Amino acid sequence: MSRQLLRGSRLLTGCLFLLALNACSDDDSSTSPIEAQFSLSRVWAETGETIVLNAAATWDGTSPEDSLEVRWDLDGDGDFDTAWGSDSLQQVSWEEAQLVRITLEVRDCHEDEDSDWLELTVLPSSFQLQPELVSVSAGGFQMGLSSLEQASHWVDLNAAYALGRTEVSNGEYLCALNWAWQNLRDDSTWALSINPNNGSLRGRGVYLLDTGDDASEIWYSEEHDLFLLRASEYSTVDYAFPEGYNVWRHPVKGLSWYGAAAYCDWLSVMDGRQPLYGSNWNEEYEQNPYDYTGWRLPTEAEWEFAARQPDGRLFPWGDEDASCSYTNFRDGADICVGWSQPVGIYSSGASELGFLDMAGNVGEWVQDWADDYEGGTDTNPLGPDTGDERVIRGGGWSSYEVQVCSAYRKSDDPLESAWDLGFRVAYGNHP
Repeated sequence: MSRQLLRGSRLLTGCLFLLALNACSDDDSSTSPIEAQFSLSRVWAETGETIVLNAAATWDGTSPEDSLEVRWDLDGDGDFDTAWGSDSLQQVSWEEAQLVRITLEVRDCHEDEDSDWLELTVLPSSFQLQPELVSVSAGGFQMGLSSLEQASHWVDLNAAYALGRTEVSNGEYLCALNWAWQNLRDDSTWALSINPNNGSLRGRGVYLLDTGDDASEIWYSEEHDLFLLRASEYSTVDYAFPEGYNVWRHPVKGLSWYGAAAYCDWLSVMDGRQPLYGSNWNEEYEQNPYDYTGWRLPTEAEWEFAARQPDGRLFPWGDEDASCSYTNFRDGADICVGWSQPVGIYSSGASELGFLDMAGNVGEWVQDWADDYEGGTDTNPLGPDTGDERVIRGGGWSSYEVQVCSAYRKSDDPLESAWDLGFRVAYGNHP
């Protein structure tokens, strides 16, 4: 992870402690137990911004003759980035957006040690971060599988479009959300607010995203009037994250269909486009999604067409059975991980077009209301005009093999959310 250490600064007066390394007293009773403590100049930073780490409180209660030394792990990788030293201040900046865990370790001359850690969210300076897109050419395919008790039928998609290469990550959602919170909060079209009862995010009173649960990786800081990242309670599943728990790159989850649609609209507004959904979340849209140029959710047909190219395969990677090397799912009685994995890490499970995570990790909300297939031939299908449940595709980390099959479909109330349910974006009329 890219970061810059800034040493020897005296910009903050009264906060620099240069302590002589005295010999320990022979009287151990004169020494108080040490306690590692430090504070941040603030709990979030923009990329390239200098943050001051202040460990002065560590010296509180120690005897004058005690000698303390500190060192810092500044990127959460378990390796300390500074040598032992007696300076209580450390300045650092990061060039990449991320959630970083900072650890302070302190020792005294008796070689007693203690440690403390805090988390800091590093955000892009403009909150502008859009998902990577992969283009899909117009074409036709056999949609559905009779073995899944579906009416297999031919579908034509007569315009090119694009889908996100991966599921939308926490970091991508966080950036758009903070932009919307600053620019659209009081607009009657959005009326963004925090539910005082459970801390969840709402838009026009409709539930969008769970930001109050201990499992949530996105939370609202009332002090800073900003949404930040944090480690979920599931981050204690250490065996699942051998390369570290990169919260920024995990897929956003715990959001309703409306929370996914709102994200697409925010990206469109950022681009200066009229949003597709706006105030018509539950009504007939003013514009057919297939005709819309901008950010939106993929239709069910677009999603399956991208996943099964070029030969109507069972899974994005082909017809070989699912395994934990291809995707994050429930392999028989065993769950591969037990939580989401960072988006895009299962390269062996990529589709022919280069899409990642279209099977497993998190299920994905799509555009359509749920209904049975009618069979026959269809062009640019949209599903029913209204309904009770929205379609979910791809299966998640708790799904069985059949549920991560590319033709498998399930549905749920659009107000529901789950910790294995997210989404990926589409961009209509993409060249």
